[in-house]
Amino acid sequence: MDDKDELLRFLTELSSVQDLLKISFYFVGGCVRDALFGVSSDDFDIAVDGDIQTVIDYFKSRYSMKPSQFGTTSIAFGKAHVDFAEMRQEHYPDFSGLPVISEGTLETDLKRRDFTINTGYVKFSEKAIDSIVIQNKLQCALVDLAHPYFFEDIELKKLRVLHSNAFREDATRMLRAVKYQVMHDLTFEKGTKAQFDKGIKEGWHNDCSENRYKKILIGYAAHQKWNEILRKIYEWGLFQRKDATSVSNIDSWFKQFEVLENKIGHFDKGTVFLLLMYATQLSYWNGASRSISAQVKTCQTIIDEWARGLSSETLYNQLSLASNEVLAFFCMRDHGEVEIKRLVEKYVGGAGEIQLFINGLDLIELGLNEGLSLGRVLKDLLKYEREHLKNLSKREELEWVERRIHEYRD
Repeated sequence: MDDKDELLRFLTELSSVQDLLKISFYFVGGCVRDALFGVSSDDFDIAVDGDIQTVIDYFKSRYSMKPSQFGTTSIAFGKAHVDFAEMRQEHYPDFSGLPVISEGTLETDLKRRDFTINTGYVKFSEKAIDSIVIQNKLQCALVDLAHPYFFEDIELKKLRVLHSNAFREDATRMLRAVKYQVMHDLTFEKGTKAQFDKGIKEGWHNDCSENRYKKILIGYAAHQKWNEILRKIYEWGLFQRKDATSVSNIDSWFKQFEVLENKIGHFDKGTVFLLLMYATQLSYWNGASRSISAQVKTCQTIIDEWARGLSSETLYNQLSLASNEVLAFFCMRDHGEVEIKRLVEKYVGGAGEIQLFINGLDLIELGLNEGLSLGRVLKDLLKYEREHLKNLSKREELEWVERRIHEYRD
């Protein structure tokens, strides 16, 4: 049974046990919105009108479900995720911090949503599962509860917050606004745009937890439309901290990405984009996801060791172990040590593939004595070939040594 079949079997069983468990389940949020727009979804948010622990106890022998501090739990089916959350209400004691959660009702759960287009609740049924999960085509008549502006905003593709302080209490909603605009070609409702613009002007996003903000950005970097989403985030000034990179022509980055991919092979362009945004402050990504943290560590090690006198030969050795993301970062990095960029560009241009044909025995046959001079000759020859991007033949390498042999005699 593949992941999609397993997902459907689980959701169908979930629908069938509502009476047994005395719990009602509702599709809510993005999966409902996407189905109304005719778009498939891999994330299914389920609102639980009842005790979530009862759900966990019922399925725990077959599925791994653990409750969180926010009364939520989730199950993965390959790329698809089913996220459960109890009906709740929330308030924000600190601007852009995490909310305080308390028990709620269907009505209070609706009021805590971010945008009107995410307030559609569809009660579990076979028809609902077929429409949202299989067909990706939902009729408005199946929506059981929604904000008064829900249907209008879905039809007109309007992005509207639920209340006048929405972006101030949680500025990560500004990031989500950008994502939804790109995904569904939405336009701001007038009042929402005014609040959004005020948030940018006053820098509300800088009040957010960096870890929370980074997690969202990393998720967007992996999105199918990563370039459009991150471009808009940049253009609206929504990258945190004043030391984020200023780009005169962001389109040039995307063009360079394509050129580089032809040279070095596939790389995660969204990740490189994020690294470049904090090229002078890579420490911003410390504590982020394991994948980007590994890239940052390699980049920072090369930068630090170069400052301490790292040789070009050792740099090439390090680059041979580096990921394509690291190579792309240094090729496009316009800040810091120019010589690193020059050497990395040479490495990408073919210098990294150059290897010597001769060895120490060949040098001894030319009349050089055993000792440190042999290593110095080979080191200088390799440096010459890499600098000039010439992979000499064995005969040419021996001729190169013969012309300079007097420099290496003890």
